[in-house]
Amino acid sequence: VAKATAKRCGLLGGLSGVALTAAEWNSLSPASQREVLPELTVLAAAKPKDKLSLLQALQSAGEVVGCCCSHLEDVPLLEASDLSFATRYTGHEVVRQRADVVCQDDSCDSLVSAIVSGRCFHYKIRRFLQFRTVFNIVGPCLALFGASAGVDILYAIQMLWMKVVVDI
Repeated sequence: VAKATAKRCGLLGGLSGVALTAAEWNSLSPASQREVLPELTVLAAAKPKDKLSLLQALQSAGEVVGCCCSHLEDVPLLEASDLSFATRYTGHEVVRQRADVVCQDDSCDSLVSAIVSGRCFHYKIRRFLQFRTVFNIVGPCLALFGASAGVDILYAIQMLWMKVVVDI
């Protein structure tokens, strides 16, 4: 049933995507789990401990893991995940209190929109920090190199002008 639903939703099909039941996942050795993990798309009939096992396997593979939960038995997942989501109306109150993000409606579209926005913000913040780090390292290094070589590569007024332009 889960495989058929995943195919109808477009999660499975083509050359990529693997669907496993929780029993199949648990029967795999840790090495086999790591091998299947990049292609795993659906984990069917999973109990909270099975979901936690998958979450820990993803985190050990270096992935950032987000989790959307609504039931009380999923609270350990919320605590173990890097980012946790809850729904406002259908979720349990304890889940809403423990979640990092609470969607104001129970629409899947809102959840997807929140994830896309979060990824966009994360990407922009990383790019900004990368730019500032490079700028704040290269400028003083050029000035020090020029001073040690006895050549003025960047004059003080040029350094101040670059700072003003970048800060705008």
